[in-house]
Amino acid sequence: MNLRQYKKKYFICDDDYGKKMYAGDTVELYCPYETKTVWTSIIYWSPLYGACVDSHPAHKKMFDEPDRQRHLYGLLKQRPMKLYDGNDEICEIRQGYCKKIKSFYSA
Repeated sequence: MNLRQYKKKYFICDDDYGKKMYAGDTVELYCPYETKTVWTSIIYWSPLYGACVDSHPAHKKMFDEPDRQRHLYGLLKQRPMKLYDGNDEICEIRQGYCKKIKSFYSA
């Protein structure tokens, strides 16, 4: 299978910045309502489950499951979220994202 056939068969979707994502690409993920840090993962593809990525390292440790994964589609196109301080005042608004940082075919 050449690169063109692979891209046609394993195209998943666009990331939040408009880049095309394929199975095997490396992505940077940020989900402000769950964690305060960014993590990276490879996109895995299964005909049964669809596109999955690794969970945040903190979630893997919390649930004691080193192979924990989650669906990619839940991390795409996140809405801006209001974060509150201890006094119930809005301190900032953050938006999560999914950003492709490396293609599966780049060295």
